[in-house]
Amino acid sequence: MVSLVSSSWLVVGDFNAVLGAHEALGSRSPARGSCEDFRLMIDDCDLVSIRSQGPRFTWVKGRSNHTKVERRLDKVLVSDGYISYWREISCVALPCSPPQVVIYKLRNLKKALKSWNWEVFGDLNSTIEGRSVELHSIQLDLSNRGFSDDLFMVEASVHFELDALLRRHECFYRDRSRYRNTISALSINGVLSEDRPTIRDHIISYNSGLFSLDVSRVGRDLSIVDDVIPSLVTVAENAFLTSVPSADDIHDAVFAMDAASALGSDGFSSSFYQRCWDVVGSDMVLAVQGFFHHWSYFPSNFLFKISSKILADRLARIAARIISPQQFGFIRDRHIKDCIALASDCVNVLQKKCYGGNLAMKIDIRKTFDTLDWSFLCRVLQAFGFSSVFMDWIDGILRSSRLSVLFNGVPERYFCCSRGVRQGDLLSPLLFGIVEDFFSRLLTRLPTEDRLCRSGFQLAFRCSICRVSSESADHIFLHCPLVVVLWEAIFSAFQQLSEANRLDIGCMHNCMDDLLILRRFGFQGRPSKAPVIKSVIWSPPTPGWIKVNTDGAVICSPGFGGCGGIFRNCRAFVKGCFAIPLGHVFTFEAELLATSLAINFAWKYGWHRLWLESDSSYVVQLLSSRSEMVPWRVRQAWQRCIFQISQMDFQVSHIFREGNQVANNFLSMLWSFRVILGGSLPLCSIIF
Repeated sequence: MVSLVSSSWLVVGDFNAVLGAHEALGSRSPARGSCEDFRLMIDDCDLVSIRSQGPRFTWVKGRSNHTKVERRLDKVLVSDGYISYWREISCVALPCSPPQVVIYKLRNLKKALKSWNWEVFGDLNSTIEGRSVELHSIQLDLSNRGFSDDLFMVEASVHFELDALLRRHECFYRDRSRYRNTISALSINGVLSEDRPTIRDHIISYNSGLFSLDVSRVGRDLSIVDDVIPSLVTVAENAFLTSVPSADDIHDAVFAMDAASALGSDGFSSSFYQRCWDVVGSDMVLAVQGFFHHWSYFPSNFLFKISSKILADRLARIAARIISPQQFGFIRDRHIKDCIALASDCVNVLQKKCYGGNLAMKIDIRKTFDTLDWSFLCRVLQAFGFSSVFMDWIDGILRSSRLSVLFNGVPERYFCCSRGVRQGDLLSPLLFGIVEDFFSRLLTRLPTEDRLCRSGFQLAFRCSICRVSSESADHIFLHCPLVVVLWEAIFSAFQQLSEANRLDIGCMHNCMDDLLILRRFGFQGRPSKAPVIKSVIWSPPTPGWIKVNTDGAVICSPGFGGCGGIFRNCRAFVKGCFAIPLGHVFTFEAELLATSLAINFAWKYGWHRLWLESDSSYVVQLLSSRSEMVPWRVRQAWQRCIFQISQMDFQVSHIFREGNQVANNFLSMLWSFRVILGGSLPLCSIIF
């Protein structure tokens, strides 16, 4: 090596050897032969050891005074030419970083726990066998000697221990049962293969290709991102995002995590840190703060999860402000179910005619998280105005990820990624939402006719009938070829009708003929009086019964509908009420749902003597005959309703709309107010 290198050189590292006893401390002295070999190597290479500052020893083993051994194994060796070129050389032995302290302590704890597990629990199978033999012998003694209080207590104690061991044995084998699920054969390019190495290589090749960047996309132009994404992140938000968390922030992040989450690569779950926070808390705080100071990249252990949790909570506050309101998924204070309801309503009105027609597009992105381009993500973050420090953190997190495929319960070799974000990481959904906002803003920038008109552009809209002239009011009503034909037909029809109704002696319209014809059909020229006037009143139920009046209504059936009802006792006191919007339904469905909900509420609150009144005669007929001939969308609720009234004292009657005015008025509040008020008695859990 020395003969190949002609220039000055420097060697830094852990040499696993010392120069003499002055670099060692402990009960055992260093081997004299090893020290002599190390000195000869340094002399042969013409190297000089640089004196270092800081801790005297860089390696420690053991804790007690009898077993503790300290050595200075880390050194800096330089050649004579290096010293002549760099006259001021200093070496500082730094203490171990706080994250590494936690990792080393957990590693030692893991060894201690393994020893403790073997000493306390031992071989589970042999322990169970021994307890079973002991229990059998005690039961034989009870059978031969007769009942004894002492033997009975011993038998109960051994039986209890054996039950606990059997439960532990069952849990152990339940956890190991998944190892029986193996891949024995796989179809590769249409050929069935049973060779284990071939199957393993194919699976690893597929997954490594999935997380590898397409070469054709390297170096593409991303300048459109700057045109679409505005700079929205402020300097204060960037400072907040990259600030070092306090001890309280770290404590809150630890206890906000799921205690039943999967184990990290170190074998410790979040429940361990939460239960033992008094012991590990101080080290964890220093480790996480050191993570933010120096940003060392860890594998997927709990330290990384805490830092990712803190970053995700901070980023969520900023993302809720900068991401477009059309984005609902993974954003704080937004619910993706609102987007689902909106899409459902859009599909319902898709059949309605409108200018230009309707179009619905469903875009499904395959392997969304796994195929996210890192360069595109960083460009979007830069366009939003995130600081370079935060972007370096994100880039480091992405590039430090390494994956391994678990094949038949055995982890195979690791491979690096060049695209995609970590599955299960709290930052990944937010980063994906920020990237998706680019496409949302890109769609809003499309030059549609409405936006161009609002911008002051004069557009010449084409007529959708003739496709020749511009679409103006004069063209639509006067000059369009089809409109001209229609006007001619209408004028001809009126002209023929006028000529057919003229008298021979003049041009007056023959009204007497029309009157005679109408008289033949019984028309008197004025509305006829009602034959009998009846008063419609609300009849109270008998004592012990509850009466409910229900009503359902729809605006322009089918359309937005709702249902409501009011419960009253024999003294007409209100026991409760409800008014619920139903979405896009038919009128008959609204009436059925109002009846079904009223019976469900009565069943829930124990009102099993129920009298139901409805202004829908068909609903009354269905309840009277216990028929299930209802629309399929409400069939399940109606079947439950039929079962409930079969277990109740139930009667149903029809009432005209004038007598059902209270339920109708209460339901009409849905169209006027967003908040529906109810009584103060048991049923008043108002549903919005």
